[in-house]
Amino acid sequence: MKQNWEFWMVSGTDTVASFFSNLALASQAPDKRRPWRMKFTLRMRRPRNDGLSSSEEFDQLVQVEDSAAQAFEKALDAIYVGRVTEGGNRIFFYYAPAASVFEAQAQRMMKAFPEYEFETEAVLDPGWRFYFENLTPSDGIMQAIKNRHVLEVMEKRGDAGTVRRDVRHWAYFSLREHRSGYRRAIEDMGFTFVSDSTVDGELRFGVSFEREDSLASQEFDDVTIQLMELANEFEGEYDGWESPLLPGGEEGATSDG
Repeated sequence: MKQNWEFWMVSGTDTVASFFSNLALASQAPDKRRPWRMKFTLRMRRPRNDGLSSSEEFDQLVQVEDSAAQAFEKALDAIYVGRVTEGGNRIFFYYAPAASVFEAQAQRMMKAFPEYEFETEAVLDPGWRFYFENLTPSDGIMQAIKNRHVLEVMEKRGDAGTVRRDVRHWAYFSLREHRSGYRRAIEDMGFTFVSDSTVDGELRFGVSFEREDSLASQEFDDVTIQLMELANEFEGEYDGWESPLLPGGEEGATSDG
């Protein structure tokens, strides 16, 4: 089974949730042999005030997570697809061919962790609707994940991304007039036009532009998400950004949108 585990956070007015999911499954799902979605809810013993997991409980939570995945895979041929942490609970999700012995297997596995309270639930979900609607990130969150990956590479090369620098962006469109409309919109956002281009393919008409920004900030994620959504409005596609590495780095860093 392919593995591509990613994490992200979603905040509401009074709530915050942490997601961790195997995104590689999106290209393979739904698995017709595994129509049952199984939900295993663990009540954390020492959550943070915001309902997320604490460092004090990290080792125990990892042990439960690993034990559950192994037990359900062995007994039920289940696939562990992801988890959500919120409200003092850590909720694990699996898909399996059948779920008749799910509760019994959970009871047996949790004998090794008598200090924890837990609940189980099994629902028929042959289209893996829950996985696609809740355990795969939105386009905007996916862009923020890509930004994070580039920053991780930059940090390894000695650039934390906190210093403001010129950041160049690209977007592509199927019509010249859509590119022109996008260009006017991004100039209103304080970006400087760099160049137009024409390439092969459906989205032939490209534009590059730049602005001085700090990369290691929520504001930069918000900007790239706004650029992506704006490109969608003009029936185009935001194609990412490029930044020079500042002292300590060797080359530029690139995020493909």
